[in-house]
Amino acid sequence: MSGLRSSWGKIVEDAREAIAEAVRGRQVVDLGAGGYRQAIELLALGARHVCVVDRVAPSEREPPPGVSSYVMTFSELLAQIENDVFAASSSVAFLSWPTTDIYAHSLESVLTQFPAVVLLSKNTDGTSCGWPSLYATLLRRPVRAYVPHPHNTTIVYGPPGRRLRAPFPEELAAMIHAFILSYEDAEQLLPAIPSRDCTTERMCATNGVER
Repeated sequence: MSGLRSSWGKIVEDAREAIAEAVRGRQVVDLGAGGYRQAIELLALGARHVCVVDRVAPSEREPPPGVSSYVMTFSELLAQIENDVFAASSSVAFLSWPTTDIYAHSLESVLTQFPAVVLLSKNTDGTSCGWPSLYATLLRRPVRAYVPHPHNTTIVYGPPGRRLRAPFPEELAAMIHAFILSYEDAEQLLPAIPSRDCTTERMCATNGVER
């Protein structure tokens, strides 16, 4: 959980509405935060409070108002969640550009504790965020919003269930290691995916695919 934050790991303008809808009035747990930048943006989008979690302390000394900082691994976080310290059952998990760090693999278990997940990632054009089984786990969640972007795709997930759905292009690119998908080629696959699972009335993606 290195908290790496690329300039491409920002909340993009096209995704702000979808993220605001997911976090408004709720506590958000920023996993592998690396600092307070995203927390400040989440508060601006309507989050009630943001818990910043990373195994490395933020370089800033004090968290801004509305933000709490916790230095712990995902394994340690899971134990705290099971004790209901973070009120995970009513909070939103926020995850931006997950690394492939071996220490992060307990993240899959952490995410199962949250009814909603907001993910920012890029798995096309030779970039990799996370690992295949992380995205396979997320295939058991409905997608509330899918906002593709060449630098930073945003996916908002609902609560986990038993049924597997078809992957969206960003997820598919994350699970295929035999070859590299370009952003353009991956997003052209979206109309061909048989089971799109967006549940909002607005467009599921900015390329015109609707529910």
